[in-house]
Amino acid sequence: MARILVTNGGPHPPEKWAIATAERIFDIEQSVAGDRFIQAQKFQLSIAELLMPYQETIQTAERSKLAENAEHIMSPHDADTHVEKIINDIVATAKGTPWQAHFAREDVQRVAREVIGGHIKNSQHIERLWHADNNPDCAISQSYKAIYQGA
Repeated sequence: MARILVTNGGPHPPEKWAIATAERIFDIEQSVAGDRFIQAQKFQLSIAELLMPYQETIQTAERSKLAENAEHIMSPHDADTHVEKIINDIVATAKGTPWQAHFAREDVQRVAREVIGGHIKNSQHIERLWHADNNPDCAISQSYKAIYQGA
């Protein structure tokens, strides 16, 4: 499932990231039939709600690091700090739901780790591009932008 997030005038807000990630981790359209659809939507929303503070923390940390040290823009993206805790929270949220066994599976958790990690890294990348756009006189920021946007 391809999805493009659009936010005019800045990086995507944490809520948008959280919902997009929850939709990828728990695709209702592909896995839920009839009588459980509303329950599935509530469960998907609960995943988004648990992701939202993490995303907010990640974005705030990225902005702070960029403000403190322009060279941070060239550092590797880091999703590892949060992914395992998020997975554990999702598994805990799934307990007592019809999707408990699904989210207890290692293969499901592996895919969820990939999705979460990818979204965190994309969020950090967008924060860096936004920082570069707002700091046109910063040579290292413009170098980062040129690498990824050919600017």
